Parts: sequence; structure tokens; C-alpha cells
Amino acid sequence: MKAEKIFYRASVITAIVSINIHCAAQSNKTPTVTWFIPGVSYQVSPTLRFQDQVAFDPDQHASFNYLQGFVTLNKHWILNAGYFYFHENNSGAKSYVENDGYLGASYIATIGPFVVDDRNMLNSTFPETGLQKNFYRNRIRATLPFSIGSSNIANLYVFDEGYYLFNRAQWTRNRIALGANYNLTKDLNLDFSYWKQDDYFSKKIDQLFIMLTLNLCSKKARH
Repeated sequence: MKAEKIFYRASVITAIVSINIHCAAQSNKTPTVTWFIPGVSYQVSPTLRFQDQVAFDPDQHASFNYLQGFVTLNKHWILNAGYFYFHENNSGAKSYVENDGYLGASYIATIGPFVVDDRNMLNSTFPETGLQKNFYRNRIRATLPFSIGSSNIANLYVFDEGYYLFNRAQWTRNRIALGANYNLTKDLNLDFSYWKQDDYFSKKIDQLFIMLTLNLCSKKARH
């Protein structure tokens, strides 16, 4: 009962903050887009995991596919690499296509009730037209995990991520976000987050992400 009360209060707080962010964005005429992201994660072994996500944004007529691999070195370090494909059909204009590559490393630590991870990533973008861009990205995220009942796990999290563009030798983008996720079942996770993005090259934008991930596990990973 105590865990259920905690989850209920956390859900209410998350909803109120998200609504306030949305209203503030609308009052400042900052556009808000919604991404629907089904995905699948496959745990190959205790140290190796792959994940693929396909996303759709009906407002921008955009979609992306994000494929990642994760290698757990120990309880503090995780390495990851990824490929990102983005496609947008602009009304009355030429469609935009981009291919990205990622290499990253995350350091994870527990501070009191929070799990804090610092992700450092190299990100190269290859647009179909235009110049290649090379970024260093740093994301610091704090997560508050808690259990509901005997097995279901829920998390509240906040993060801040900055983009440093090597081409211009300056920080060009920042993202702050608030989110929550919950294991609907042993194998199915629902994640909801709201991001505020400020970019040097384009207008400010707020983004709502709704992710549903199926988590699969090999027999080898269970042992």
C-alpha cells in the first residue's frame, strides 16, 4: 500500500509538471510535437544488449529508426554504439533525410536513493544534403527507482544534455527533460517524458516522448 501511494503521488506530480511545461510552451508559442516510439530490447548475455526503436511524429510527418548496442563492463561503466536514421516529409518542401553514428560511454553511480549516470557521446550526423556535423554530447541524468508490489519497478528521472559542435567549436544545443517509466509486465515497459530543447540553428521546440518497449532475454542472459 505504501508503494502504491508513492507511485500515485509521483504520477500526479509528473502529470502536473508536464501540464505546466506544456502550457508554458504554448503561451510562449513554442511548438510541441509528440513522438510515439514502439521498440524491442534483447538481452543477449549478462553483458550485451541490443535495442531497436521505431518512432513516428504525425505532426511533423517524421519518423526515425534508432538501433543501439550496449556492453556492460562492470557496475559503473557501460559502453554503447548506435545508428540513427531520420526522415521528415516537409509540406511544400523537399524531404529531409539524415544518417547518424554514435559512440558513447556512461558512468553510473548511486547517490542516496538516486541512480546518477553521466553519458559522454561522440555523434556524427550525415544529412542527405549539407555538411557533416560532429558533436560531443554530455547527458547527466538522475533517476529515482522504487518498487510497486513485489516485482514491478517504476522510475522518475530528470536529465540535462548539452551538444558541443566541433565544426563551430561551440555549444549549440541543450535539452532538459522530466520523465517516468513503469514495468507494465515483466517484459513490457512504458516510458513517458517531456523535453525542452533550445538549439542555436533552429527554433525552440518541446517534445513529448511516449515509448513502449518489449524486453526479451536469451536463456544465456538468465543464468
